[in-house]
Amino acid sequence: AALLKGRLPELKKKTQLDAVVDYLSERAEKCGYTYNLQLWLPVLPTELYLHQLDGYSENAFDGNKWPSQGKNWQLEAPVGLCDDPVNQAQMPLIVDFANGGSHLVLGAVVSGKSTFMVTLLYSLITRYSPADLNIYALDFSSKMMSSLDGAAQVGGVLYEEDGEKIGKLFTMLGGILEQRKAMFRGGGFREYVQAARTAGRDALPAIILSIDNYAAFNSKTGEAYEDFIMKLAKEGVNCGIFLLISAMNISSQEIPNRLAENLRSAICLEMADRYAYADAFHTTILEVTPEANTKGRGLAKVGDNILEFQTALSAEAEDDFSRNACIRELCAAMAEKWTGPVARGIPEIPEKPEWKTFAKLEDVSAMWSQGDMLPFGYNDMDASVYGISLRRNYCYLFAGKSRSGKSNAMRIAALSAHAMGAKLVFIDFASEYAMLDIPGEVKRIASAKELYDWCADELKDEFVARNQFKWECIDGGDTDEELFAKMQKYPKVFIFIANLPDFITQANTEDEEAGIEPTAGFLANLLDKGAGHNFWWFACMNPDDLSKVTGQQLFDLFTASGAGV
Repeated sequence: AALLKGRLPELKKKTQLDAVVDYLSERAEKCGYTYNLQLWLPVLPTELYLHQLDGYSENAFDGNKWPSQGKNWQLEAPVGLCDDPVNQAQMPLIVDFANGGSHLVLGAVVSGKSTFMVTLLYSLITRYSPADLNIYALDFSSKMMSSLDGAAQVGGVLYEEDGEKIGKLFTMLGGILEQRKAMFRGGGFREYVQAARTAGRDALPAIILSIDNYAAFNSKTGEAYEDFIMKLAKEGVNCGIFLLISAMNISSQEIPNRLAENLRSAICLEMADRYAYADAFHTTILEVTPEANTKGRGLAKVGDNILEFQTALSAEAEDDFSRNACIRELCAAMAEKWTGPVARGIPEIPEKPEWKTFAKLEDVSAMWSQGDMLPFGYNDMDASVYGISLRRNYCYLFAGKSRSGKSNAMRIAALSAHAMGAKLVFIDFASEYAMLDIPGEVKRIASAKELYDWCADELKDEFVARNQFKWECIDGGDTDEELFAKMQKYPKVFIFIANLPDFITQANTEDEEAGIEPTAGFLANLLDKGAGHNFWWFACMNPDDLSKVTGQQLFDLFTASGAGV
């Protein structure tokens, strides 16, 4: 048309930029340079592994030891890969408990919540030794956390059928929480750890309580622990106890608002809609949502931005079953290299309790060392060590029918007293305890004559000396606590009576020809006024023999406190 009008078409002007681009293109082709530079980063992968994340391997268990921790306390671990398109960057997603507190993991069914939690806990296990971190897990979902059970940092993994042990776990955590609150006295866990490291002292480990599928946990346990979970959410972080909880969303059926508000950080896998993400991140503006139908894809808050991420897998394997087996092997291998104390186990009363096992418990040794409790058995509520208070008790009765276990109970008390370093006296007229194997010197009384001689020649003088010192302390204004401490200058003496009715009968025996006088009056005086002399009396009795001792002064004095089993 232009030609018809007698005009030639205008040629497009070639700019200097066009000339430069053409020249560079031509030179690149001649030189064989074919690198295809993109102006944007590739999309997030649908599958990647922890060891592919920048910085993971350099700060993980190296086959022999864990990375050394600096004076500044941290509790963080990489768990996936983030995409920041605005800044054209991709970097590891770091979950930071030290600064982010307890964490909430949200997502729909089959979105990858359990995998995310296993990856996070495994990443922490490879980064921190049992001296720095202990983990307790409640798996009410796919039981994937069973793969972590062999790690030295893991004190136990429990499932919905472990109702009794779950109660003991929460009782134990409640005790730890109160102990730490008293220890820190208003301070924080971070300051405590940093002060300990600066001084070169061992510090307490941080604790993570992980609950996978909170809704099922709350339902199966009848909401029995809801108040304690709330207490941990409010008070735990300051004491170094953190929560890691998964659920589908924030709602009355899943995670109630009052709990979610106390969990400072949220991580979201794929959820139902934009409103669910916005609710989790407490925002009304959400510029990105994760790619749909991609397991392990989610959103996390990184700094001031909400970014998309892909969860990393803990180990390379063909399927989840093989991966869990691989994680289990890796955890066991790390545990073999650790020579220090492992995570405290969830308290549990052995199916067949034995003295040799009981005597090795740390809490038992602590009671013996402290000297004011006689470790004797297990508390059924929380499986903790049960001890008989030596400050509050003086006479203690083991009562039970034939073959009920009362004799064995007193044997355990005797073995415990011996382990404490006390002197033992057995008043055993039927030689029931003659075969009790206790090394060292043990006084055994098996007749009325021996009972009389012991009272006249040994017991009287021992009590007179101690009684004089006791009154010197009392006259000096000592409290009961101070008196107990000062009386430890004398050896502890435990007197074990095999059969209380027989003992009372023999104490009332009189035989001039054999040189035996009744000791009942003297013994009654000791039972009435002998407390606080570092002496204790224990006795066994069958309630069927009650008629033999009814109205007897010794019996009334022995049982006046009502102390016993």
